[in-house]
Amino acid sequence: GVRLSFFLAEVSSLSINHGRPQRATSVLPATRTPTARARHGDVCIHYSPSFQRHVAQCNSEVLKSFEFLDQAQEAYPDAVTVPLQNCYSIAIAGGGFEESTAYATENDLNIPIHDSQVEILIAAMPLEKSIAEMIKDTVLNSRWTGFTPERIRCNFQHFRSMLESKLQLGSAVMTVVNYFPQVLLYDCRQVEDRLNFLLAPLPPLLDHDDLDWPLLAFQGYGAGWSVNQVKKALQTVPHVVLSMYLEDTFSMRPSLFYLITALQVPYQSVDRVRLELEDVGSDEYTFAYLHGTLGLSWKQLHVMIQAFPCLSVGNTEPTWEMLETNVRTVLREDALHYLQRRLQVGPSIVEAMIKTHPRLSTYSVEGKIRQTLDALQAKLGFSSREIRQVILRMPSLIGMSVTDTPEKGLSQRLVFFRNTVGMSQQELRMAVLKQPSLLQYSVENSLRPKLDFFVDEVHIPLTDMPRVISRYPVLMGLSLNETLRPRGTALMERCGLSPKEIGNILSRAPNILSLSLKRNLEPTLDYLCDRLGLSKRQLKKLIISTPRVLLHSVKTSLEPKLLMLEAAMETKDPTEARNVVIRNPALLVLHISALQRRLQKKELQPQSRRLTRRKRPVLEMDPEKNVLIRRYASASEASKMLRTSLPNLYSILGTGRVWKGKKLIYAEKLQKGELIEPRARQVRPDNKIPKARPMPTTRLMFEDLNALNASNESSPDTNMSLCIIVYVSGRTYPPDSSAEVRGIRRTGGMALKFPHFHPDKPEELAHRIRLAAKKSFGQIMPLNDDGQGTCYSGGRILVGFPYLRPSRNRCELYACHEALKIVGNLLKQESSLENETVHVQIYTDSDYAWNLLWNTSRLHAWGSVAENDFIYDGPGSSWFANPDLLHLLSRTYYRLVEQIDSDDVTQLMLAKQVNVTFHHAAGCLPRKLQEYAKQAAMWMNQRAKTAIKL
Repeated sequence: GVRLSFFLAEVSSLSINHGRPQRATSVLPATRTPTARARHGDVCIHYSPSFQRHVAQCNSEVLKSFEFLDQAQEAYPDAVTVPLQNCYSIAIAGGGFEESTAYATENDLNIPIHDSQVEILIAAMPLEKSIAEMIKDTVLNSRWTGFTPERIRCNFQHFRSMLESKLQLGSAVMTVVNYFPQVLLYDCRQVEDRLNFLLAPLPPLLDHDDLDWPLLAFQGYGAGWSVNQVKKALQTVPHVVLSMYLEDTFSMRPSLFYLITALQVPYQSVDRVRLELEDVGSDEYTFAYLHGTLGLSWKQLHVMIQAFPCLSVGNTEPTWEMLETNVRTVLREDALHYLQRRLQVGPSIVEAMIKTHPRLSTYSVEGKIRQTLDALQAKLGFSSREIRQVILRMPSLIGMSVTDTPEKGLSQRLVFFRNTVGMSQQELRMAVLKQPSLLQYSVENSLRPKLDFFVDEVHIPLTDMPRVISRYPVLMGLSLNETLRPRGTALMERCGLSPKEIGNILSRAPNILSLSLKRNLEPTLDYLCDRLGLSKRQLKKLIISTPRVLLHSVKTSLEPKLLMLEAAMETKDPTEARNVVIRNPALLVLHISALQRRLQKKELQPQSRRLTRRKRPVLEMDPEKNVLIRRYASASEASKMLRTSLPNLYSILGTGRVWKGKKLIYAEKLQKGELIEPRARQVRPDNKIPKARPMPTTRLMFEDLNALNASNESSPDTNMSLCIIVYVSGRTYPPDSSAEVRGIRRTGGMALKFPHFHPDKPEELAHRIRLAAKKSFGQIMPLNDDGQGTCYSGGRILVGFPYLRPSRNRCELYACHEALKIVGNLLKQESSLENETVHVQIYTDSDYAWNLLWNTSRLHAWGSVAENDFIYDGPGSSWFANPDLLHLLSRTYYRLVEQIDSDDVTQLMLAKQVNVTFHHAAGCLPRKLQEYAKQAAMWMNQRAKTAIKL
């Protein structure tokens, strides 16, 4: 036959004494690519067909194994993925939407196998004629490529030597080969690893179902079989010991007649197998034989099923339950095996999928199943684990049409959600994960009418619909005429809401429409009116301010909270609690435990603190002698006399800290004998604002901060007259997420980077940046000997956060404000831009800041009003939007684009036109910029400590 040099070299590397890992339990494929050999010290990802896992290995040490390939590549992004030498005809576990041929070497796929080579093999090996013909059929099968007679002969010699040396099997080796000839097509080292695993002792802990078996095998653990048990199993049921593929397990299972008559397995023992073992598939009699005759414990058999998924195969004969659903009389073997391997599930799961969607039994792998799964995973960006989650919840998705025709099937729905609704791939992916049936609703008969209802009838802004559908996709599955429209109409009529008001409510809490009208909405509205004595106007005001109150149960949430409030009040008048709730309805949506903690701290007063604290008398005390020095009639008077802001005064009164040698308390505290001790200021937890509709933005890909030193030619918009780009980042120290530093005072820092400020005359431009920074910031971190701090010549500015309550969100938001300020001061230094249009682009990696700032029209409207007239109407709650900083930023934005001086009177001529846009960097800002922001926060922290000591 034809002899190829490629396989001659490979057969030479497969000799018994060479090319083998030193550790027997390496569980890795036989060959390595040249790339893997060249990077011997790096991590490589191999596929182990025996364990059906992707194994990450470094220098012959197993690090970890994964169900799916994308999981392994995500955990080790720089690892080398070793191609498969034996290309399987169907996708391996976690192959994703890539063809399985992507993992095979190109040489292997192009090697022809001739009948003459097989005849030489049959003549050279002492096998029975029938078994030899069996090997001939297997070799010629398209799923095995790259095998030459020389390689098969080498495998046979190695296999015989291994069994004789390890198990002293002797002449029984030929019996094993006769029973299971496929072993000659396996990698001999994988077979050796399998035997080593069987003979290794059981691991100490077996309580978990998701054990890393390749790692345990590398550590020397296994199934705990004895040598005699392995020898006996090889001679009677060799597929349990040797099989590495579902197809081989299925085809080489012993017949029921053989198990009952020859091996004398009693049928009564099968019931015990079903009771003790899970998901053994159709090979129950074999496991009954292993337990009853060979004496293997249930724990050992459980290890076998867990470690080797290929031993659990389904039956092609449908059960009685399946026959009731009109499935095929004979199930497709290739489809069963493909689903089991692709989704990494057992045969019972595949059986349940077919019961749910009987037509699945008629689908072919190549014609339907593979194409659909590949299209769903590729177009929606699912990981292998996520596609499994979606398909198990909705197996009928496999029957979808996935052609590129936009008028039907998956493409039609994607066009609707992406183009009409405006959802991003991430938003649509999250929606489908929550509601897989979203991809099966008719566009014209279901999805489009419901979208029109939300936008036209209840006036939810179209820009909010991506967020609504992403967070509550169940709404798109409700009946329009029987559920959505009646509930929306009833809510409007009962509360006297206008279409715009109901749209505002549903935009903030769209899942209100998923509540039952009779069981939830009407009882809650009745309760609020009766229990709190609300008029229709008051009810309307409460629902508009706190719509989520409708989501709470009367019996389990609202009534217990009101009772707690009444019990906590120091007055017997029940109307006090009612008045508190009416003024602050957000109390009703607090968790009961959170409300209880607040009441225990006595933070609740008969009157709203927000309305009365300005008028409450304040006492100035001697911190050492605790003697009264001065009395102020109100907090407002104290603020003026002490020359400090009201927020700072409230902070001093709330924490009890000594300020400038003075101790300030509320007069009522002294009357009650409740002098508070100084305590650390509590940091309020951050809650994410619901994402607004993503606006088109330029995503800049940078590998490190040096890449920021781009020329103006690399600007995202080359048609601009003048483009100023600023990258901003904000951090706190200690970080918000550090559990160890709760209660410790935090400081904030910000980093700004101008990537285009690297001209031929850096000294002149650095001087301009320095002047602009001095006018913009009060606390600038100087450049130290280690290169940390502000570097004007490099366009890098590090500043401290000057306000109270530093958090990452507040620092990120204020960093954008500081970018606007310094750009304005830079433009004031230029006198030759009257005929130029200036485009300012500010990039942030904060979802929080971008969600608030991407809508510049909204920013312009906010900045056009004074602070007292500012009303937040953006996404999320007003408290979480940090209105103290947001209005300041909006005001600066308004002055910059309208070219008005800080006195709001003088008209400036900075340029012909100034356009400002905010962009999301999509995680592409360099990590070094974030480190700079952290350095500024640490510098502020050190300054604060020094100031306290002084």
